[in-house]
Amino acid sequence: MEQGFYMLNKKTASILDCFKIKNIVDLYNNSNLDSFYNVNIPILSYLFLKKCYYILRGNRILGIVFIDSKVKNIYYIPKVMYRVMPLETITNFLYSNFNISGYTMHINYIKKQYINKNIIMPAEIKENIKFMHIKTYKDKKYSLKENEQIRKINIFGNEEIRVCLQNKIFEYKNIKGRINLTINDILSEESSPYFLKDYCFLLEKNNNSCGYAQIILIENNFFLVNFGIVPEERGRGLGNSFLNEIINICFQNKIEDLYLTVDNSNKSAIKLYTTAGFKERYNTVTVKYN
Repeated sequence: MEQGFYMLNKKTASILDCFKIKNIVDLYNNSNLDSFYNVNIPILSYLFLKKCYYILRGNRILGIVFIDSKVKNIYYIPKVMYRVMPLETITNFLYSNFNISGYTMHINYIKKQYINKNIIMPAEIKENIKFMHIKTYKDKKYSLKENEQIRKINIFGNEEIRVCLQNKIFEYKNIKGRINLTINDILSEESSPYFLKDYCFLLEKNNNSCGYAQIILIENNFFLVNFGIVPEERGRGLGNSFLNEIINICFQNKIEDLYLTVDNSNKSAIKLYTTAGFKERYNTVTVKYN
């Protein structure tokens, strides 16, 4: 049935559409290689269960919807990621066309397709993450005072340093989803396949640790994670120096591409990363339907 949201409509996909849908999903994943959220969907299962739908504007396919009733998840896969519909459009359309109260949906968007917070949606925004990327290059300039230094840390045997430092860095309310680390958390991470023991960094001032960061490896992509400065040392240029030195180290070690994620509400961090040369690739928002 034709709907009012940009004249969108839906169509149930059939088994005969399997290869067409697979091509759309593959295109999405190939353009999304640097994401934590690449999708691995058993397409045939959704087709047999009639839980796979085209989202159309006229006869043009805009995307595919997979509905997983068991775990109450919705996967919206745009045909081309950078032509994704505005969040409020797809959110309202899905709510009007499917019985999805209590379901969770992930959707990608780019900066110009911003989220209009004044639009009333039948869903709550749970998470809104920006994915950024930089091509590393040599000789990024920065300055440190004599009492400041940046060094790699052998984290094995020094887990307590990281626990205390990282809990202090992220001990404020603007960072969603952060909970205090424990020694067991660190030990578990050290045994994971993405952990890189040679890429844990400390920023020190007057021989006191005041910043931490590390690089991890996910599906052959290097991500900067847990980057931060303790609250009392922020706003003094240390973050810029720390970040630029890490980029230099990446270049020296032939890491040509570096990625990171940041909450879109953390404006100061986004400004720091942008100043250092990181560019937005896309954003991922998670919404839960009321």
